[in-house]
Amino acid sequence: MSKLYETLESMKDEIEVQLHFNECWDETIYITQNELEEWYSYIVEMLTDDSKSILERMQKLIDNITAE
Repeated sequence: MSKLYETLESMKDEIEVQLHFNECWDETIYITQNELEEWYSYIVEMLTDDSKSILERMQKLIDNITAE
C-alpha cells in the first residue's frame, strides 16, 4: 500500500465528503416486483462499479433515488 493510501486510511474519521440530496420528500411509491428487482440490480451494479470512486458511486445512488 502506498504512503498516500496509508495516510488516507488512517484519516478516514477526519476526512469529510459532501453528498448532495437534490430533494427531500415524504412519499410512498408503488412499483411491481419486477421493477423492484430491476432497480435493485441497477443499484448493485452502480455500487460495484470500481471505475468510479466511492464518493461518485454514492452520489450516483443518491441522484438515482431522488430523481423525479
